[in-house]
Amino acid sequence: MAPSRFAMAAAATAAVGFINVATTHAAAFLAPSAAVARPSAVGPVQTGESASSQGWGATVAAVTVSAHVGLVVAASYGRRSVARRAESTPATTYMESAADERLFEQVYLDYATEYLKGPMY
Repeated sequence: MAPSRFAMAAAATAAVGFINVATTHAAAFLAPSAAVARPSAVGPVQTGESASSQGWGATVAAVTVSAHVGLVVAASYGRRSVARRAESTPATTYMESAADERLFEQVYLDYATEYLKGPMY
């Protein structure tokens, strides 16, 4: 079954948000000293630590939202596929044969005799 339009839209939104964040702040993340301070239209240009960390709040928010959307989409697909598999395959019960019973008894007896010997250093 094809993914729903909502799932495709959510995945596309998450991908676009991640790409936007990655391209916008990649240089500042990889080389903080190479980050260029952009002038603000509202106020004067800030210098120092506050200018370089100004956009990180939006970055963290975008990555967090993208991760949550991806997890929700993945979880919904997982539930659907498990439900489909459960409907398609009938449950069978295990029937122990005489050979299985003899094998179990032999293994159990071998283990018990070795255990009763105790530690033999």
